[in-house]
Amino acid sequence: ACGLMMATVTRVRHWQVLLSVVFVMALLVFTFVWDAAFLAFLSEGGTFPLDQPDFWIAHFCGFTFYIPAILLLLFVAAGQITFASENRSTPIRILLLVPQALIVGWYIYLWRRLGHEGALYFLIFIATIYWAVVGAVLTGETAELSPRALRRLPQSFLGRMLFTWFNPGSGTGYVFVIANFAAVLLVAYVVPATGPMPTVQTRAFFRQLPEFDTWLAVSACLLGYLAGYLGATRILITVIRRFVPVTMPATFLCHIVLAASGVILPLLLQRAITGRPYEHLSYSLIQAPNWVWTLEIVSRTGAFRSAIPSAFLVFISGMIIFLINFVLSAREVQRTRQAAPSRVLQDDLVLHPIAPKKRNPWDEV
Repeated sequence: ACGLMMATVTRVRHWQVLLSVVFVMALLVFTFVWDAAFLAFLSEGGTFPLDQPDFWIAHFCGFTFYIPAILLLLFVAAGQITFASENRSTPIRILLLVPQALIVGWYIYLWRRLGHEGALYFLIFIATIYWAVVGAVLTGETAELSPRALRRLPQSFLGRMLFTWFNPGSGTGYVFVIANFAAVLLVAYVVPATGPMPTVQTRAFFRQLPEFDTWLAVSACLLGYLAGYLGATRILITVIRRFVPVTMPATFLCHIVLAASGVILPLLLQRAITGRPYEHLSYSLIQAPNWVWTLEIVSRTGAFRSAIPSAFLVFISGMIIFLINFVLSAREVQRTRQAAPSRVLQDDLVLHPIAPKKRNPWDEV
């Protein structure tokens, strides 16, 4: 499935050959590393806990994510080669909600069984990685809908409010990603408060719940970084597309470059200001764009509480960028259903004629 998806990423032949070679080399390296690790595990006398329920539950958890991943790759490949008149984005976005539901479901299971902060951080960090990758792809879409697809848009106000974000476009994709991630954070706040704490004895270094100010700062940081970096890259790509066309792979690369710059540039700036080597730098508000250092500092407690204001600065900046992108997405959101032309209606009647209704059981059609 991954090979099929990569074959449809580009239409240029030499790029297809290059991607195929890179993919085959990656498979060979992965197979070699996996086999070497497995043989080392067996040579050291390692055994599999086949009699433990957690062993099978963990494998079942991975299997539940495996099937949606295969289907998603097939849908992406099919969307690249389907007719231009079809809506390629909506089925993919519907399928993207399946891993979201699985992540939340397995989090609730872990929380009810274990009840420590590890389950909370597992949920939000996995969801952040997932929606960051998805957002880097969706924000590169173009808002192109054929007349045929426009005739299938929701018509009611409630339908437009709920399902407009499934339409193609970088703006709707950006709002779709941020809304889903905000829903994950809401679940992470609501679930621990809906029932008693589990009675299972946990390890000594696990607290049952993180301190509220630390937990609030971490979640605000993640939401701010996701909304900020995805939104800033989308604004940049929107401006560039006014002059030159920008493909989806180029947009994905811009996301990677901007995220890496947010880590490197603050370090260079602070070193230039202070003149100290990197190992002697102390955290300051200059490092607010540095998502690696900020998350590492904010996740701690005690003496590092001074970094928590950086989290709210990140959150406010991310929300401002989100509002700017929301306003810029007005053209994509304002699309409404178009009435079908009379010629199309007549052709549909010819292909699918309406059968006459019987007035009583003895009438013949």
